[in-house]
Amino acid sequence: MNRRRRASWFAVVCAGAVVAGCGSVPGAHDGAAVMVPDASSDVSSGAGGAPPDAAPGGDAVTDRPRAGDGSGAADRPPLADGGPDAACRPEQCNGRDDDCDGVIDNGCPLDQRPLSTRTVSVTSPVFGSLSEVLRGTFTDTCPDGQVIVGLTGNAGSGLDAVGVNCGTLSVREDRSVTPYRYSVAVAAGMQYAPEGGTGGGQNAIDAALLCGIDEVVTSIQITQEPAGGACTTNGCPAGTTSAPGCPTLYGLNVSCAKLAITGAPGAFTLGYAATPTLSAHVGGTGRTGVTGTVSTFACAPAGAVRSASGATGPWPVSCTVTVVNGLQLTCANPVIPLR
Repeated sequence: MNRRRRASWFAVVCAGAVVAGCGSVPGAHDGAAVMVPDASSDVSSGAGGAPPDAAPGGDAVTDRPRAGDGSGAADRPPLADGGPDAACRPEQCNGRDDDCDGVIDNGCPLDQRPLSTRTVSVTSPVFGSLSEVLRGTFTDTCPDGQVIVGLTGNAGSGLDAVGVNCGTLSVREDRSVTPYRYSVAVAAGMQYAPEGGTGGGQNAIDAALLCGIDEVVTSIQITQEPAGGACTTNGCPAGTTSAPGCPTLYGLNVSCAKLAITGAPGAFTLGYAATPTLSAHVGGTGRTGVTGTVSTFACAPAGAVRSASGATGPWPVSCTVTVVNGLQLTCANPVIPLR
């Protein structure tokens, strides 16, 4: 039995005797000729095959990691050949993970998500008065994610009643171009009914001071009684019918604009898509012999008016009429939601 095993071993070793020779002159590839390939190299040992320890095709050590790569793939540096496994590059908003961090479009605006308006960026001075000639007060504040898109109410020679219309802000993503483009969509939001009296042209403010589609109020222009006039404590002393010189508001204009989102991942900013447009004037311009003072409160460079607090009281020209004789406004700079 031992002689039979030795004969079998000798036959395997000497099977290539013509090439390598058992006792013949050794060739340059003797070692390879007598090695029996193992299972892992069977596939690549044929004609044209790669050596068993070579990396799979298209998977050189400089490849960008793929889903099927091993645990060390993430540590490999990227390719620079511009192919499907091209080098990592700065992120773009295009539906791909350009910078190879495992997050698609990180730093890009989130489509259809609301912009936050929670933080007040600036508060206006008081126009007119919130304490003198007082009959009532109101505060119309748009909820987070909303800003003022128009004013409502009645007006004649003065501001008889004023209300607020809010609009909800959200990101609109345009995928018809690459990188994607972004803008701000404005939908209907909370509405505050007008506060004040019942005089003046009914709903005269509504049509004139309502912004267009996807526009927000960026500034408000107010015509008011000039400062320094004499006014008694209650504005309309008993037995009188008027109190010239008391704080009051005569008229309003608003400016409107669309909000634009520009920039790149990690550096997107909000601005106005175009120069805000000033509306027509609503209300009066002063009283007989005295022209009102015009003041403007703006939320530039990229904010919108978010709230209006006011006071109602007697119309100095006719104490039996109730009007809005004080306003104070706030701005918010909407914050873009990002991935």
